[in-house]
Amino acid sequence: MVVDSLKFPTKGEDGALRAIIGGGLLLASGLIPLLPQLIVNGYSLQSMRAGARNNPSPPEFEDWEALLKDGAMMFGVTFVYTLIPMMLLFGVVFLSIFVFSFGAAAGESGAAAGGSIGLIIMLVFGGIAFLLLMIAYYVMPAALVGVATEEEFMAAFDFESIREIAFTMDYFVAFLMAGIVGFVGSLVALPLVFLLVGFPLLFILQAGIFHYLGTVARDIATTGRGASGASDPHAGDAY
Repeated sequence: MVVDSLKFPTKGEDGALRAIIGGGLLLASGLIPLLPQLIVNGYSLQSMRAGARNNPSPPEFEDWEALLKDGAMMFGVTFVYTLIPMMLLFGVVFLSIFVFSFGAAAGESGAAAGGSIGLIIMLVFGGIAFLLLMIAYYVMPAALVGVATEEEFMAAFDFESIREIAFTMDYFVAFLMAGIVGFVGSLVALPLVFLLVGFPLLFILQAGIFHYLGTVARDIATTGRGASGASDPHAGDAY
């Protein structure tokens, strides 16, 4: 299934052209902030939508407004889901620096005490922030499936639907597989960016992984394997 999804963005006669356009947008994102990346993200969300709806045709770079809208929704979901963990993480760092600096101003014994307190703060609250961030990144694809299928931003916060997808073994395995494929694929593609070939490869990788996750979500809904593992004959109706 992963291999088929990686082939998805280049299906059809215009497959090479889509890869070139997507790669060109990724290249442009290094020079122009935000806009090109939003379009690539919009294409990825549309690829996820195609997987979730079992649409065999890849999205085209035609309706730029729709691509930008989908990319903006993905950006918004990512921002909201990671906001609290990132704020907590930065807060921990600044608080630790403040405690250490305050202790250092109090002399040698104060520096030792400040360093110890700062280390404890970083380990405890930093660990909590990191855990929250990992949870956010884990459930985010399930949230984006809702956005892709419902075409509404608020679908990302339908936590019952997210639970039915994210708390399944199929999703867990797919998430790990997507992470492995993304990591290995990036290792292959990144050195090739100097030859410009790497940009289309990175585009194919991103769009393909999103299509794969959308396909897995559709399979979960179709088979009715929710969080409890029980079968629901109407579970596939959402897609």
